[in-house]
Amino acid sequence: VQNSISVFPNETSGDVYITSSEAVKSVNIYSLQGSLIKTVTNSTTINLSNLRSGVYILEVNTQQGKSIHKIIKQ
Repeated sequence: VQNSISVFPNETSGDVYITSSEAVKSVNIYSLQGSLIKTVTNSTTINLSNLRSGVYILEVNTQQGKSIHKIIKQ
């Protein structure tokens, strides 16, 4: 699944975009401590402007499974 999904840009102060050959069902955003911060459904644009600066983990869920991506919020 990882190959068919890309998340960009890796560093952002606002939006993150997801491209996927599969339909994106949901995206979970986690802190590095593992706590769930935000869940976004049926969207390939995720606004991170309300999050504090730091590193976050994005879990992108599709029909075929999930993939994990690291994002740096500036």
